[in-house]
Amino acid sequence: MSNNKPKSHAKKRKILWGRVFASVFLIIVLLLIVILSITVFLKNDDKKPKNNNPTASDSSSADESVSGGNTVNSITASSDYIYLLAGKTKSVTVQFQADNASDFEAAEWTSSDESVATVDNSGNITGVAPGTCTVKVSCEHASDEINVTVRNIEIKDGITYIDGIMIVNKIYGLPESYDPGDTLPETKDAFEKMSEDAAKENLNIYVGSGFRTYEYQVEIFNNYSDIYGEEEANRFSSKPGHSEHQTGYTIDCNTIDSAFGDTRESDWLAQHCADYGFIVRYPDGKEDITGYEYEPWHIRYVGVDVAKEIYSKSLTLEEYLGIDGETEPAVTEPATVAETSSSSDSEE
Repeated sequence: MSNNKPKSHAKKRKILWGRVFASVFLIIVLLLIVILSITVFLKNDDKKPKNNNPTASDSSSADESVSGGNTVNSITASSDYIYLLAGKTKSVTVQFQADNASDFEAAEWTSSDESVATVDNSGNITGVAPGTCTVKVSCEHASDEINVTVRNIEIKDGITYIDGIMIVNKIYGLPESYDPGDTLPETKDAFEKMSEDAAKENLNIYVGSGFRTYEYQVEIFNNYSDIYGEEEANRFSSKPGHSEHQTGYTIDCNTIDSAFGDTRESDWLAQHCADYGFIVRYPDGKEDITGYEYEPWHIRYVGVDVAKEIYSKSLTLEEYLGIDGETEPAVTEPATVAETSSSSDSEE
């Protein structure tokens, strides 16, 4: 018995060490499998398309992948219409909405008529020639459309017309020789009708100031410049050649005073003047576009159809004609407007 015991213990130890080595080996294999699985997962994750569409909002997205079950619910353009001139570009952005999607394919932009306007993959729409077309933006099964109008601009006798509408502002002026002599007949007739209808509601709307000659505007602007300085005067008064009153299409109603904006007449005028072909030329909150302070009394005749569209979309004349944001004339004609030493719009 004594001779067998040492052998038995040695055999048991040998079996025990074998099991230990087997366990260690199994653990090592399992660890290698886990490490390999993590590595493969990370590599596949890096291959997924990332959200880098410059036209989509951070809070929105489209399809997760081509094989995924997520789909774009909607795509909405930042504007459903664009007005611009040939050679000019305006940008449109879009927002996506999708179910549980974290990645999406880039939106596709197309123009229905590239002879009128083109569009790039970032939503930059460029006017080519006067006309109308539709720009479509789509992603998966969702899409939206933007109606595009490219305006026609031309100069006749030193006067700028855009789609037949005379434009006079801080950039586009009139020659000193332009002088219709009085407020134009169509402007007078429309105003008289409007004034009569307002009177039926016990409102008194009358002409405070109408047509002004180039020479008279020189006096007005110089006087304001002497009192307030040219820079301050330029915020509410026009340089000679740049006053709408010289067009014959403009009327200042009642009193040229900010208090007019608090009257019933001012409220009625703002709501109804488009029905007679007028627009409030310098609306509140649009100073950065028109260049002038809010003037509730200053109306401009543009015709009923145009006036109603401008009013319904809360636009300025510059926005409607596609020249908002312009810093210099899109078309120039040599020696069209005489230069003066004074600056911009008065009691407009």
